[in-house]
Amino acid sequence: MLPLRQRGRVITSLWARPFSVLRSILRPPMGALPYITFLRRLLVCAFCVWLCAFVGTNPALAQRPEWQEGTVVFTNGDTLSGNLFLNQEADLLQVEMQGSIKAYTPYQVMLAAFLDPPKLYASHLAALRGNLEVPTFFEVLYPGPFATLLCRERASASNPNVVDQYGQPIGTFFGTEPKQEFYVLNAKGKVRKCPTKRAELARFIEAPPAEALTDYVKTNKPSPTSASDLVALVAFYNHLKAGQPGVLR
Repeated sequence: MLPLRQRGRVITSLWARPFSVLRSILRPPMGALPYITFLRRLLVCAFCVWLCAFVGTNPALAQRPEWQEGTVVFTNGDTLSGNLFLNQEADLLQVEMQGSIKAYTPYQVMLAAFLDPPKLYASHLAALRGNLEVPTFFEVLYPGPFATLLCRERASASNPNVVDQYGQPIGTFFGTEPKQEFYVLNAKGKVRKCPTKRAELARFIEAPPAEALTDYVKTNKPSPTSASDLVALVAFYNHLKAGQPGVLR
């Protein structure tokens, strides 16, 4: 065992190493443009300190739980319960049971019900990439006998302003956030993507559109990017086709 004096020297040298590295980084170099180089190093260090503080305090970067308890109904009629994780970008459903993980495609899955928060996903034929229709996972926002509102999420580039714990802006963070894309499944089993213009919604739901449906769009002005507005529109259309017209607000 080292004597007490030598142990103290070792501990002091270990503590001094990070500070000596920092001093070597911040020490103004001798030569051409010393102050410019010094400022660059200083800015790099300041950015690293800010980044560490931002990642540690910003709730937007906190890891969110991805696995959720749920039940899967397969196309052959079998059911399975466990922890579920759905990757819509890859169209892959993973099921964890008794320590093992198995992956399933939309060809094998009919329905996947998540318990908390409650969400229902279904596999439908759709041509999202090209003209070939293949089974694809969709979230079911509103099921109806004549029209069903579906949704898919995809990553979208974003640059939201970053604020501290007191709500004060401290900079801008460039990253990705999920973006919803809406679809409608009609009574014939055809999946179509919702238009991005409000004027096209009535004709998109029904061609030619009923007068009541056109009046509903003009009066309520549903947003093509609002899930709640589209749910109300599809619900109204189902009531209209069922012989129960009525505006849902």
